[in-house]
This record gives sequence, structure tokens and C-alpha cells, in this order.
Amino acid sequence: MSAIRFVDPADRDVPLTRDGDAYVSPAGRRYPIVDGIPRFVESRDRAQAQTADSFGYKWRRQPAWGSRADGEHVVWDMWRGMFGFDRDRLRELMEGRIVLDAGCGAGVALRQFAEWPRVVAAVDISEAIDACRAQLDDRGSIAFVQADLNALPFSDEYFDVVWSSGVLHHTPDTFTALRSVTRHAKIGGRVVFYVYIRKGPIREFVDDYLRKEISDLPPEEAWRRMEALTKLGRSLAQISQPLVIEEDVPELGIAAGTHNLQRFVYYDLFKCFWNDALSFDENVNVNFDWYHPKYAHRQTPEQVCGWLDQLGLEPEFFHIGESGITVIAERRA
Repeated sequence: MSAIRFVDPADRDVPLTRDGDAYVSPAGRRYPIVDGIPRFVESRDRAQAQTADSFGYKWRRQPAWGSRADGEHVVWDMWRGMFGFDRDRLRELMEGRIVLDAGCGAGVALRQFAEWPRVVAAVDISEAIDACRAQLDDRGSIAFVQADLNALPFSDEYFDVVWSSGVLHHTPDTFTALRSVTRHAKIGGRVVFYVYIRKGPIREFVDDYLRKEISDLPPEEAWRRMEALTKLGRSLAQISQPLVIEEDVPELGIAAGTHNLQRFVYYDLFKCFWNDALSFDENVNVNFDWYHPKYAHRQTPEQVCGWLDQLGLEPEFFHIGESGITVIAERRA
């Protein structure tokens, strides 16, 4: 186990001690260590449990998503657009630091920076943590932990960097989860996160409709349904004829201009992800990620700005993209 100090998530001032295959609090609360991973997940609301099970399924099914050379190219293209940094800037952010990867999944992001921090706490609420450990146990100094972001087993102001990309919106309340992980960042430390943005009314309506239809299905059946949606995205991507929209339609959030047809459908009508650099199953993974989890909240830029003010986070980078909002912020007093 890497050198991370655990405290009782029920009382963050109380350190835990190791007792065989468990961490134990002075009050007698026991948190088991199973397959070498401390497990702090206890009761969850039903929708949170479904969301965790959904992500556990997809990362067990595809733990190495984006790990091929061309797949990593996709990851870095995405990050350049989202975070505005390259490998050198990310290394500068992470190197020698104590880092919390809040919602690590199977380690898609962690794989890119695992060797640079002094130590990383890789945390996920789902069984994806087992896939993450299998992928990255020999990379850097990493403590793998199964825990809820709203009840983390770490002291306040413990981490130099808190990283949470594409995770906070999959919790019962996005702001509550952001507040929870922020308190674990040191004053003067960095909080880096990405959350979904609220889109135009057609896309929002269809997304809610499809999520309602898909999220109650068993994961295997939902994956099969997403295969059909992914094939539709692939078919649309094969159409090279551009779509020209002559005038803005502000009521629907549709902008004038020349659009790639698949991208127009993807951003304005419904999510049907397709990227030629990924395998068919890797593309299905992205669409499954969106429609099967019960929790997938969307935020406005104004909401996120208000959250930063409430939490004492001074943004160094604030990017509004087609799909989400990215923030790199310093935690002030």
C-alpha cells in the first residue's frame, strides 16, 4: 500500500489503524481491505448504486479504453481542447505532488500522469477500482481506494492537486460532490475538474428520454442498445456533405454556419458518438457512459462560476466547450 494516510470518513479528524484485513477507527468502525484495496463504500441511494454498477460494468468490460497509441492520441486531443494543456503542462501540474484522482474509473486519465506525482490516491465508488489497479499497479506510487466522493477517507487540506474529470456530474448532486473533494485540497493547491454543460432544448429532451429508456435496463442489454446508436453515429460520420444553417435559431440553441452532419446531430439533437481512431466497442463505451448511468447532471457556466465563488476557488483556466465546462482553480482560504 502506498504512503497515503487514511482517516475515518465518518470523522475526518480520526486516523485509522491497520488491523489485519481492515482499517479500524477508535470507535470500532471497520473498513475491509479486499484484494489489497481498502473499501469505504457503505450505504448508497438506489440511483447512486445503479450509476456505480453501470461504471463498474463498463470498465470491467473495457479496462484498457484508449490505451492503444491511436487511442491515446484521442485522449490528448480531447484534453488539449478541454484543459488547454499538453504533456509538459500536465507534468508541471502533477510532478512531485500528492494527488487525488477523484473518480479514477479504470485509469484512463491516471495512465497519462501516474509516474509524475509523489503519490496518488486513485479513488472510485465502483468496482472499476479493481480494473484500475490491474492496469496500473506497477505505475508510480498509487493507493487504490474504493470510496464515495462524498465520504472520502482523507483529512481536509491533504492533497496538492485534486483531479476529477467527468465524474462529479455522476453523483447525486454535482455541487455537493465538488464541495466534498475541494475540502481535501490544500490552501494554495489546485482543483481540476470537468462537468457536463447544459445543452439546447432538443438535445436535453432527447437525452432525458433515452436515459429514462436505457438506465433501467441490465448493463448487457443497455450495451446492446448502444451498439445500434453507435452504428447510427458511424453512418452519419460517413456523410461528407456539410450541413449549412443560414441563420441562428436561438430558441433551440442552434448556431448558423457550416456543420459536419454527425457533429451537428451529436451536439444539437442527441449523443451518437463516433471517432474513427477508436474501435467500435470503444465508441459504444462512450455512448453507454452517457445514457446508462442514472446520474448525469448538466450545468450552466453561471452555475459553475457561482460554485467557484462559494468554495473559494480562483480560476486559472475556465473553458466552456460544446460538451462541458473545464476548470483549473487555486484553492484560496
